[in-house]
Amino acid sequence: MRLFADGILTRLLLFWPFFCFRTCLSSVIALAVGTNACWRREVLNEIGGFVYGSVTEDTLTSNEVHRRGYISKYADEDLCWGEAPVTVAAALLQRQRWAKGAIENGMRIFKGAAKERKAMLLSRGKPSELSEFYAYRRQQRKPNNSFVSTMFWLDSTLYPLLGWGAFGYVFCALYYLITAAAPISPTSTSSLAGAFVTYYAVRYAAFFSAFWDVSSNDVLRSQQCWFSYSFAHTVGVWDALFGGSKLGWVANTGQRHRRSWLEWFNILTLGLLIAGIVWRLVAFISIDEACAPYENIGAIFFGGYVAWMMAPVALVSLNERLSSASEEEREGKMLQLPTPLIAAAVTILGVVFLSGWANARCGIEARG
Repeated sequence: MRLFADGILTRLLLFWPFFCFRTCLSSVIALAVGTNACWRREVLNEIGGFVYGSVTEDTLTSNEVHRRGYISKYADEDLCWGEAPVTVAAALLQRQRWAKGAIENGMRIFKGAAKERKAMLLSRGKPSELSEFYAYRRQQRKPNNSFVSTMFWLDSTLYPLLGWGAFGYVFCALYYLITAAAPISPTSTSSLAGAFVTYYAVRYAAFFSAFWDVSSNDVLRSQQCWFSYSFAHTVGVWDALFGGSKLGWVANTGQRHRRSWLEWFNILTLGLLIAGIVWRLVAFISIDEACAPYENIGAIFFGGYVAWMMAPVALVSLNERLSSASEEEREGKMLQLPTPLIAAAVTILGVVFLSGWANARCGIEARG
């Protein structure tokens, strides 16, 4: 598949986080997306045609086909062309629709399974002749992909909920920057080891197995997407559960969506994190009198990490609003910051900060 867009926006917001982690399973099962899938007519006839009732009917149809015992494969060839979002607004709207469709698919599949079970009970366990025929056909299909298809279903249905972990990072970082109160006391080695070593051992074991043979730059982009999509995913889940507005296919191309209110979460979060870092530096000198540096420096590093994850997408959104360039020239481009001026300001402020640290109460006590 080829996408009609390039630059940081497309690579950051669409292709890599959605496809690259599935390459390790491409020989067994792959997502059949609507714009570039080839179906056997026999398969579609068996499931009654494309399965509708969701704003992501391609994934819903894929799940139904896999449930029937079929496998699907990813062809690593240029077989068709497709359009990708060209603005952050379009990409976030697309992700909102995908998240809504994922939850709708999950609810539909659960309801369908309950309906089938009820029909079996009413028929006293005697399936229809057609059901027996399809069951026989499924038994003849090899390999048995029940485990992989279950993992695919979980991934394609529940992934919007995983974005809530990004909210935890954001709000924890902001609280840490404001209060300098660490979520886990850094003075307790056992608490830190028990929480972080175990967590990161499991996280990165799963992480690197999923992103096997993917370049490190693209792995970084996928992590940045995890943070930047979290709000759009949450809005999509809300729409699915509580009946939000309908989402059209035009959101995929980005031709009518230059800006969206969804972008403000990333922009405001980045601004709050930067303000929190500045506040923590000031509070460390003026309020804490340069005492307990591990709390303050830890908060700054934590907030800086989350800001680094949020910055690329937020800067593209800001460029869309602040740049005087043409629409074509600013598509997918981050806001150009005055790097020399920023470096000079950071250097001067760093000297002032170190001087204040040395002359604060705990700094004087440390010098004896």
